[in-house]
Amino acid sequence: MLFSVVVAGSLAANVGAIEVVGVPDGTHLGIYPYVGASFVIPGEDVTWIPALAIEWSPDESRWGFVATGTADIALSPRLGFDINVSVIHDQAGTNFGDAIFLVGAGPGVSIFVGRYTFSPYVSLFKGIDVSGWSLVPGFNAAMAL
Repeated sequence: MLFSVVVAGSLAANVGAIEVVGVPDGTHLGIYPYVGASFVIPGEDVTWIPALAIEWSPDESRWGFVATGTADIALSPRLGFDINVSVIHDQAGTNFGDAIFLVGAGPGVSIFVGRYTFSPYVSLFKGIDVSGWSLVPGFNAAMAL
């Protein structure tokens, strides 16, 4: 018997920026603007949002891909509490062999205004293949397509 899974949801375009700060010393590690796409899967109390983005740090000459999963818990029709989990790939130029990988998580809030969503957040990241931690405050703006 063949079957298919249909997931009701909608696409969104995302833009934003993050500041990466070394922990515990507070070293500036880069500002990364990014663009990406997400798929919004509404639930009764929790909306699930997988996303993929590409980021670039003009001040550090690094770039990478970011995969994120967000659970948005509805607090009101216009406000949500977010729990974010991300995996980041980061490298200099075309030097794929020296790419580093990080995993992180943290809270945020989402403010809904029509088809737009504005989300300040902060995450704590740990290097997977490098030592060290970083604190990453950011801001995302999404537009439902």
